[in-house]
Amino acid sequence: MAQIEDLKIERSIAAPPEAVFDAWVDPKLFPAWFGPADCTIPEFELDARVGGRWRAVMLGAATGNRHEVGGVYKEIARPVRLAFTWAWTQEDGSTSREYLVTVSFEAEGRGTRLTVVHGDFDDKTDRENHSMGWSSTLECLEALLATSPAA
Repeated sequence: MAQIEDLKIERSIAAPPEAVFDAWVDPKLFPAWFGPADCTIPEFELDARVGGRWRAVMLGAATGNRHEVGGVYKEIARPVRLAFTWAWTQEDGSTSREYLVTVSFEAEGRGTRLTVVHGDFDDKTDRENHSMGWSSTLECLEALLATSPAA
């Protein structure tokens, strides 16, 4: 089986690295942006420490479809790097295979160069589906930080 290239998405965000980093781990900010634009986050948990768990339930506004994802924080180095596992919860309560997601936050002028790397895909379709989800999710993050007084 051919190796599937990791998904790498970069964004320039008009907020300092500390503000962008905090949006990923602050329970007041996380549900306001996480997930694609057509989803809400009715349930989530963040235990933002190495070894701590995170979980989010995404509810599709148009379809009502429920998607649950979660994992374990592997690295927390505010405000430069965050790494965590990513696994989907199936309808029967089991979880999908585990992926690794790393997020880096690099000062860029007055803003931040955000880089998300999501790896270990089984196939190109899986990678493409995650690419669409992350692209929409990061647009939501940009919009939140553009209106945030802390940014």
